[in-house]
Amino acid sequence: MKPKVTLPLYDWTFQLSPRSWRSVDKYPDSPTLMIAKFCNRSLEELAGDSSSWLWPEVATPEGGTLGFTQDILQGIIEDSKSPEATEDYRIFYNTVASNPNWNGFLFLNTPVDVTEFPDDLKFLLAGVDMTKFYAHHIGFSQTPFTVTGGRPQLDQTAAFGLVDYTDSKDLYRDESVQFAFKTMQLKARFANASLADFSTQIELMLNKLLATPLAKVQAARGNNLIINGTYQNVGGSPTYAFALTGENVFTGSQSALVSMEVLSVRLVTGGKPDDPETILTSFMLTGNLRFLVDYNFDLFSFGPDPEKGTDGFLRFNGLEIDMIFNITTPEDQTFVAHEEALSFDLSNSVVRNSGLFNNFPLTMGNLIASPNLSGEGEAPSGQTPEDLGFSSVSAPIDQTPMVPKWFGMQYILDMGTLGALSGGQSLKVTILVAWSEGSAQGDSPSYVGLKLPNIPSVGGSLPLQGVLKLGFRNFVFQTYTKTSEGEEKLAYNLRLKRFALSILLWSFPPGNFDVVLFGNPDDPKGALGWYAAYDNGESGGDGATAIKGDEVESQKVKLSRTERKQLTGRRTPPIK
Repeated sequence: MKPKVTLPLYDWTFQLSPRSWRSVDKYPDSPTLMIAKFCNRSLEELAGDSSSWLWPEVATPEGGTLGFTQDILQGIIEDSKSPEATEDYRIFYNTVASNPNWNGFLFLNTPVDVTEFPDDLKFLLAGVDMTKFYAHHIGFSQTPFTVTGGRPQLDQTAAFGLVDYTDSKDLYRDESVQFAFKTMQLKARFANASLADFSTQIELMLNKLLATPLAKVQAARGNNLIINGTYQNVGGSPTYAFALTGENVFTGSQSALVSMEVLSVRLVTGGKPDDPETILTSFMLTGNLRFLVDYNFDLFSFGPDPEKGTDGFLRFNGLEIDMIFNITTPEDQTFVAHEEALSFDLSNSVVRNSGLFNNFPLTMGNLIASPNLSGEGEAPSGQTPEDLGFSSVSAPIDQTPMVPKWFGMQYILDMGTLGALSGGQSLKVTILVAWSEGSAQGDSPSYVGLKLPNIPSVGGSLPLQGVLKLGFRNFVFQTYTKTSEGEEKLAYNLRLKRFALSILLWSFPPGNFDVVLFGNPDDPKGALGWYAAYDNGESGGDGATAIKGDEVESQKVKLSRTERKQLTGRRTPPIK
């Protein structure tokens, strides 16, 4: 195999050997031309006078005419001096094409060696039409020299060039395609063998994320994120930076996620160390999530409140979308979304006033993502909330069993400790707020579940010491309205039904014993309060006794309690 003749220019490599040129039969509008000029006439003048060409046989394509080559050359020169020409083309026209003093070698429509493309930019090739990707020109000015002691001394040859790739048609794919990528523009100008200027623009299409079909609000350029790339020379090394432009708000449909706003995109580029031909690029998204509001039970807590005209959102970081392709077939890309990797930033979030998260002493846990493991056309399979230890909690909202693919936020409720009997360990309850994609427009499947640490949620029990256990039958979320500063506000409590202590097969107290947890009405995020109701079953269900705090008014049963502040404001009526 003959070695390739290439030109490296500041990490960019161009193919100069004739066997790599763009042929006339395959690229009749942009074949590669090589010109050697050494005279005091301008290239523009010589292009119009083919009789001055010293080797017309080489300039005549097989089966064609010399006039064909002349038309290609003159067209390139005319385009570079037209009123619409950019500064990069004007530089070429003024310093090379129209300058009679310029002499040297010039390659027009020069192939780019994509296998030797700069590592930080290889991902751009995935969105390029390779039939239209080449250098407008690569040139070498006549090498200057000096004569010292009768011997010529060659100075450095000035190499220059221009890559200007543009595809102005915005990216569009059917909504069944989740992601797509396109390079809209890629420009690099070289002078004195260095990169003098660089710019690029790319599009990343988002049609679905977090089990939610997306539609961009400002859709003049489709469902795409527009990202601009620039270049800086830092310490003699090229550094490429990419930044998201414009407003990027997407509305959601068929999901509890009603809006997704992308604020920034960070690119992590490169290849795989064990497979240099495979290119992996990660797009790391930061933004805001907005969820629907249910005025009976505001489960999701983050999002706008249309009745009050206020906005709310949940800030997220690190939502990762990977693009993978082989450098030899860049048109074939694979996308993988790592939605489970995102994290929540509560310090930069705004919770809804009516939200559960704002009216209960909760903290935010991680996102749970349950993918669909089945193949296309097969019934969904994968983990359900119940597989992960959650049980559905009754609440005043419509709930739907979660079938993969689904996502959920985890709210953490710290109930304190169960005292010395539990070894002083904190009891933390995890509340799952989940959603999935609905089957029709306006459908928003939702789910609320609860999990106790290391035990089943329904019929589970907490081991205390030895054979002594503390158990609950099930759980119910309830809401009520309270007045605060002259305004009615939604408040919440969590009812733990059929509370009991058990030793072996014996449980006490007999009858029904329920515990109700709630936040301080005046400071719902500050502390957790509780009270209880007991029915011994002897009065047909009408003999319930309210038990507040650690004060027991009937049966003289001593209970462990979560440390609380003095409760004020309206309370939920006694439970019967």
